[in-house]
Parts: sequence; C-alpha cells; structure tokens
Amino acid sequence: CLFRLSKYVLRYFDLAEMTVDMPHARADQQAPNGQPQQVVPLDADGVLQRPTVGWRMAFQSILGIDDEPPLDRFIDDILEAESAFLASPKGFKERIETVLCKWSRPESAPDVIDAMNSIEIYEDVMEAVQIFRSAGIRCHIASNQQALRAWHMSEVLNYKSLFDREFYSCFLGVAKPRTDFFEKVLDALNCD
Repeated sequence: CLFRLSKYVLRYFDLAEMTVDMPHARADQQAPNGQPQQVVPLDADGVLQRPTVGWRMAFQSILGIDDEPPLDRFIDDILEAESAFLASPKGFKERIETVLCKWSRPESAPDVIDAMNSIEIYEDVMEAVQIFRSAGIRCHIASNQQALRAWHMSEVLNYKSLFDREFYSCFLGVAKPRTDFFEKVLDALNCD
C-alpha cells in the first residue's frame, strides 16, 4: 500500500527509496545507464484521487428518499453492480440501468455515473509523480476500475498523458487482489 506523497515529503526522502527495482528487466526496460528501470505502480482511489461528491448524498438526491434502509440497499446494489464489472470492459452502463429500473429511476443512469466519476486529483501526489517521471522513474496506474470510470480517468483527468502506462482491471480482465492482475501488469512491462 502506497501512502500519499506531498511536495514536503519529497524533500526528506531519496527518490530511489520510494521505487521498485525491476532487477530482471530486459535491455529495452533498462535505464540509459544500463541499470534496471525503476517503476512506481500506483493505485488510484485514495492514493492519486479522491471523490468530490459523497455517493450517499448524491444517491439520496437521485432517489429522493431520506430513509436509511432503502438508501443502504440502493448503495449495495450499485456497489454490487460495480464489483461485477471490475474485470469486464463492457456492460457496466447496462447493469446500472438495470439497477435503476429496479428502483424505478431508469432515467437517472447519467446522474449515477456522474456521481461515481466525480473525482479530483491530489495535486501534491501528481506533482510527485511528475518529479519521478522527470527523474526517469516510470510511473504507472494499477487500479481496479469499471470501464466508464477508467475512461473518465484516462481521458477527462488526462491520466493517459500524466502516467507512463495505465493498467485498469476492466481492461486486464482480472481485478486485484488476484495475482493474475499483477502478473499481467509485469508482463506488459516486460519484467521477468
């Protein structure tokens, strides 16, 4: 588990102490000095980003209810739908629409998806990531995400440009903590 890095923390730690060596990296994955390439794999939620909207409040508004038990069941339905699609590149929107039909709110799919995508970047962590990258340390996202949120992170938050590679469970076909997730990431990075 990685902790948030602030610009103040960077002053007190050597960058090399915060990275993972890839000792068995192939020649094309080595730093220019011939040393193994160093990488920093980062999770997204709680490390790189945080929600800007509380799901509970947003969903309460969408449903138009104040009663806790039904709201809890609705949130459970949404979380169950999301969990079911963490390792699938398609079908999440349709599953949300099905959940919303069950709750007589089929028109609310865009609102639910917007609430789930209401995230912002920790600027201090992103600053640290860019410092690492400018020092030649490759930074990658390795995160469990359903496809709509992964697209939002890559395109809207511009992670596609802010990181060397993005590894989202929905596109890998497997979610953490399964070892297959990490094996696919290492394979994609050409690590033995």
